[in-house]
Amino acid sequence: MITSIPHELLQLIFWLMAEDPCLEIPPRTVRLVCHFWRDVARSVPELSSTLPTISMAKSQTPTVSALEAHIDQLPPTTLLSFRVVEPRYYDHPVLNHLIKYSERWKHVSLELQHSYLSGLNNAMDQLYDKHIHYQLSLPNLQFLKLKIVKESSIEGKLARLFDYDLLNMRPYLSTRFFKAFYVAPQLRDVEIEYHGSIWNVAWLPYGPLRRYVEYTKTKPFGIHQVMNYKGEFLEDLTYIAQKSVHLYPTATFHRLKSLDHRIYSGSTHFQSFLECLTLPALERLRILDNGNNIISATVALIDRSGCNLTKLSLYSKVLEAGELTQLLERAPLIMELECNDIPVSDMKAFYPISNGRCLAPRLKNIVVHCSSPERELATMIESRSDGNYQHTVDQLNSRLVFPTFKECMTAWALFEGWSMPSDVKLRKLKMLAGSLESKIALWSGKSPSEPNNWKESKVSSKIDAILAEIEDEAKIACTSNTCGYIKMSGIHIPVYKIICMGPTGIPHDAKYQFSSRTKNLLNLWIPSLQSDSQARQRRWILEGKSSLIQIKPESGATLEEEDLLFGRPQTIPDADLFWWKCRPF
Repeated sequence: MITSIPHELLQLIFWLMAEDPCLEIPPRTVRLVCHFWRDVARSVPELSSTLPTISMAKSQTPTVSALEAHIDQLPPTTLLSFRVVEPRYYDHPVLNHLIKYSERWKHVSLELQHSYLSGLNNAMDQLYDKHIHYQLSLPNLQFLKLKIVKESSIEGKLARLFDYDLLNMRPYLSTRFFKAFYVAPQLRDVEIEYHGSIWNVAWLPYGPLRRYVEYTKTKPFGIHQVMNYKGEFLEDLTYIAQKSVHLYPTATFHRLKSLDHRIYSGSTHFQSFLECLTLPALERLRILDNGNNIISATVALIDRSGCNLTKLSLYSKVLEAGELTQLLERAPLIMELECNDIPVSDMKAFYPISNGRCLAPRLKNIVVHCSSPERELATMIESRSDGNYQHTVDQLNSRLVFPTFKECMTAWALFEGWSMPSDVKLRKLKMLAGSLESKIALWSGKSPSEPNNWKESKVSSKIDAILAEIEDEAKIACTSNTCGYIKMSGIHIPVYKIICMGPTGIPHDAKYQFSSRTKNLLNLWIPSLQSDSQARQRRWILEGKSSLIQIKPESGATLEEEDLLFGRPQTIPDADLFWWKCRPF
C-alpha cells in the first residue's frame, strides 16, 4: 500500500509535512519507511531542514559537533527548524552556534532559563553589529515558541541572587527588555510559556502577528505589549494565567476571531481581562475566570463589540439563574455551546415559546459539565434533538460530562429509567470488576508462547478464582435489575476485554478455559442488555469513563452493538475534554 501512492501525490504530502511547525516528530523520518519514500524525499530537501532535537543537558562539545555536521549536509539556502530543550547549563555554546545561522531560521522552539535571556540578548546584539540594517537578522523566522523555565544551574541562581551576570561579567538587570526576536518581519505565530517571577518587557514584532499564545504562572511576559500594539492582523489570541493582574491596557482587535482566556485563581479586586477588549469580529470564545463574573463581562463584551459568536465555551464556579439566558439572547447565531451546571430556569428557555422561537435556535452541539445527574437537563436535550421546532436546526449533538465514572453511571441509570440495584450486591460486583481489571493489566505484553513462570501462573489462578465468583453471581441475569447491576458495576467491560484477547492471546486458556467462560457470561447478560437498549427510541451511550453522548437512530448514525453494550472509547483527549481544569503550567 505505501508504495502504491503516486510519486506526485507523495511529494505533495511531503511538502505539506515540511511546512508543519510541529517538531515532536521530525519530518525527515519519512525517508526511513522504504526505498520509494526515500527517493521521493530527496526531491523535497525541506524535509531535512528540521534538525534533531537539541538538548542542553548533554555535554557541550559533542552537541555542537553533531549540530554542525548535520547543518553541513544541507544546502546553504535551506531554512532551518529546530527545538532546544533541557537548559541545565548556564553557559551552553549551542545557542551561540545556532545564532550564526539566524538568517536561515524558520520554525524555532526554545526552552531557556531566565538567566540566559541576557546572554541571548548579547549574542544577538553581536550579530546585529555585523549588519547595517536590522532586517538582515531574522528575515525568514515564521514561528517562535519560547519556554522560560525555573533556574536550575548554580551560576544562574547566583546571577539572580547578586544581580550580576557571570556569563558576560556585567550587572544582571532584574527587569530585562527581551529584544532578541524584535527584528523578524515574517514572524506570524508566537507561543510563550513563562515560569519566571520577574516582570519582563518582551520586544517582538507584534504588529504583523496572526496568532499569539501566552501561558504564565506568575508575571505577564508579552500580553501588555500585544494589547498596546493593537495588531491589526491578529486573528487568534490565547492568554492563560495562574492569576490576574491589577490593570490591563484597553485594546480593539478588528480581525480577532478566536479568544481563549483563562484565569485559574483570580481575585475580585483585579480587573477582568474581557473588560479591556473590543472584538467586533469575534466568533469563538473560551473563558474561565475564577475571580470575576464571566457572564456579565461576556455580555458587556458582546454589547460593546457587536460580534456574532458561533462557539462559546465557559466555565463558572456558579451559574446564577437567568445569566446564561441573558448571554445567549445576545448570541442568536451560536452553534456550539459548552458550559457547566445549567440552572433549571435557564433550561426552560431552550424550549420553544408560543411563537415557536426558543433560545439559541441554531445550536448544533452542546457539551454540559455536570456535577450531578439532572433528569431535567436530559429531557431538555431530548426535546431539542427531535428537530421538530420551526426555528431550530434539525439535529442537536449532545455530550454530558461527569466528574467520575460513578456519577456517569448514576446519570445513565437515571436517563434510561433503570431501577437502582441494592448496595450490597452492587459493591460486590464493583469489587470483582476492579479486581479482574487489575489482574488483566498484569497480562499486558505477555505472550502465551512464552515459558510459563510462577508469577504469571499465580495471576491466572487469581483470575480463575475471580471468574468463579462472577459466575456464582450470574443469576443476576434473571432479575429485573440486570442492566443496573451490570452497567453500574462495569463488570461486563473486563469480561469483554478477555474475549477480545482471543483464545491464542490469553495465557493458560487451555487450563482455565477463560475464553469459553467469559463468552458464556456475556451470552447470559447480553439479551437483557439488548432488550433494555431497544426499549427506548433514543440511546445514551457511554464514551470513555466520564461522558454520555446521545444518538438518535433515525438520524442515520450507525450504532454498533459493541457501542451499546460496552460503550465507546473516548474520542476527545482529557486536556480538551477537561480544559477548565487542565492547567498548561
